[in-house]
Amino acid sequence: VELFKGNIEVAISLLNKAFELPDIPKKELFYGHLDRADAFQKLAERCDDLPKYEDCLGAVDKAEGDYLQSLKIAESLGWTGLATAARGFLERLELRRQLILWARDGSR
Repeated sequence: VELFKGNIEVAISLLNKAFELPDIPKKELFYGHLDRADAFQKLAERCDDLPKYEDCLGAVDKAEGDYLQSLKIAESLGWTGLATAARGFLERLELRRQLILWARDGSR
């Protein structure tokens, strides 16, 4: 809900707290990592309007970590379709990284 309201930092904070809960089932972990990765990606997209390149690259790195975790979980559960989707998210995230690097290096 917070993510859709545009409260990205609040959404990330709430997701971080959720990860502190004990014994989280793998299914919920998958979606938690996916949701947090989406939130970090939205932070990275802020570079389109507000070029804080190092902050945005850090957000890309964090999103990548969560997408990789979701991929690992999906593969371990045999969710081939969701694993494929996670790979696609990683590919699009890499495009975001390249855009940020291009904007950063082109503005110098």
